[in-house]
Parts: sequence; C-alpha cells; structure tokens
Amino acid sequence: MITTITEATELKVQELLKISYDSDKLTINNDTDLSNSVEMVKRIVSNRKSLEAEQADILAPMKLSAERVKKFFAMPLGLLVASESRLRKAITDYSVEQTRLRRIEAEQAAAKLERERRERELKADALRAKAELAPAGRAEYLKELADAHEEVAAMMVVGYTPAAPKMDGVHTCERWSAEVTDFRALVQAVANGQADIALLQPNMPALNGRAKALRNPSHIPGVKFITTTSTTVRG
Repeated sequence: MITTITEATELKVQELLKISYDSDKLTINNDTDLSNSVEMVKRIVSNRKSLEAEQADILAPMKLSAERVKKFFAMPLGLLVASESRLRKAITDYSVEQTRLRRIEAEQAAAKLERERRERELKADALRAKAELAPAGRAEYLKELADAHEEVAAMMVVGYTPAAPKMDGVHTCERWSAEVTDFRALVQAVANGQADIALLQPNMPALNGRAKALRNPSHIPGVKFITTTSTTVRG
C-alpha cells in the first residue's frame, strides 16, 4: 500500500496528463477514428482507476487519524455547545422579559405623567375661571397660573425611560426569519403578483424523478422533459 506521494506517482501523473492532452486532439470522422477513441477511453479509465486507488491509499491513514481526532473531541465539544446554547437561550429569554417589563414600566410612567399634566391644566382652567369671577384677585391668579403652566411644561419636557441593565460582553439583537405556514397561499400570492416569484423554487429532484419513472411524463405547464444520451465503454 502506498502511503505517500512517490516519484513514481509523480511520473505517472505526468504521463496521464499527456494522455489527457493527446485525447483532446482526437476527432471521430470514420470507423477507425471511432475504434481509436474507444481504445483511448479504455486506457483513460484504467489509468484513472489506478490513480484513484493510489490516492485512496494515501488518504486512508489521514482519514483514520482525522476520525480518531474527531471522536476524541466530539463529546467535550458537544457538551460545550449544548451548555453554550442553553445559557444563550437563558440570557436571551431574560433580556427579552426585562425589555418587556421596562416597556410596561415606561408606558405606566408616561400615563402617570399625562394624568398629572391634565390635572395641572384643569387647575389652570379653574384659576382662570376664578379670576374672571373675582377681578380683585387677578394678580394672585396670574402668579398661580404661571406656576401651573411651568409645571405643565416641565411635565411635557421631562420624560421617564427606565435604564436597561448593561453587562460587559453581552449584546442582544433581534434577527428576523420566515416560516411558511400555508404554501398554497404563498403560491397564490405569487400568482396574484403579491409576492416575488423568487420566493418559489422548482423541486428539481421530484421533477427528475418523475421523468425517470415515467420516461414520457404528461405535460406540466412551464416544464419541458428532455432526454440525453451517454455512452458506456467497457474494457
């Protein structure tokens, strides 16, 4: 068994490259050319199989060593990946929940500010009505009204946003993906021009399987079944 690339192997490769170059020059115009081409194919196949066997012999020890290395590291790496995934999920779940709670807290705080602002506006309206009924107290009204407006303005400027907790090395981001829940509906959307046709891909393995099984399948709109011919040369 050959376990390394030898000088003999390198010479064989050079010889096979020459055979490949020579075969490219062959043309078939008569029966003699056909016979010569068939013999060339047999020669190429024989040498190709021999070269593939040498390649396999050289790679076999490497593959065995690689499998042993993979097997040795498989369990610890698997455990570490599982632990990392579990912790990442826990971190993400916690971060999402805290974001939700902060959003609720911010909405509640904003609602409270809005109620207080409305209360101060009502107070200002009441002072205005009071001054209109008692002109003697207008100076006092103007001062109280100015104070009320200042409080309202402050409530409109100063907002409340709970601070998100920060940790070094932790960053949470949203990644969007798609899930097809109704393929027929998606097809209909493409047919109606509501979605790009690039969202649909033809199932070529299924189409090729039908062509091979039925040889001459019934017509399918948009699909052309074709046949190709190949030649097998046996030594």
